[in-house]
Amino acid sequence: MTNNKPRQAATAGRALLAIVFAITVMASSTLAQSATGQIVGKVSDPAGAVVSGAVATVKSVDTSREITATSDNQGSYTITNLTPGLYDVSVQGGNFKASNQRVQVTIGSKVSVDTQLALTDVTGETVSVIASEGVEVNTQTPEVSNIVTGTQIRELPTLTRNPYDLIGLASNVSNDDP
Repeated sequence: MTNNKPRQAATAGRALLAIVFAITVMASSTLAQSATGQIVGKVSDPAGAVVSGAVATVKSVDTSREITATSDNQGSYTITNLTPGLYDVSVQGGNFKASNQRVQVTIGSKVSVDTQLALTDVTGETVSVIASEGVEVNTQTPEVSNIVTGTQIRELPTLTRNPYDLIGLASNVSNDDP
């Protein structure tokens, strides 16, 4: 008569090992799923060049929680561990207008928010040009003239000391002989 107890113990050991393995595989796949989402994006300028150092701010509509990230040398940023919900994404960089978008983050999602920043408007700025000396613009006739001042005659070098040699200072004078 043979003893079946060692064989039954080996079979039971294998079954127990298979059950432990199955539980481990299921637990690891459960841990791989995340109850959060993330927002990724790339920031560029109107010409399509990347904007590094742009600040992306993500604000939860429900909780008002804010998270910021800065774009890297490729213009990319990533904000992780976001609970599901609506988020306002604001991106601002350099001398560009801020860009605002609203996105929905779901469980395990990776929402892409690529942003092309626009140039800022120049408003309310006045440029004043005040001329003290120079050429007056003649808007009545098509004449072009230039005035050689006494200071120019005294201080500019000439070989002959002839003031007519300074006529070449005018922009409409050519030295081509016919």
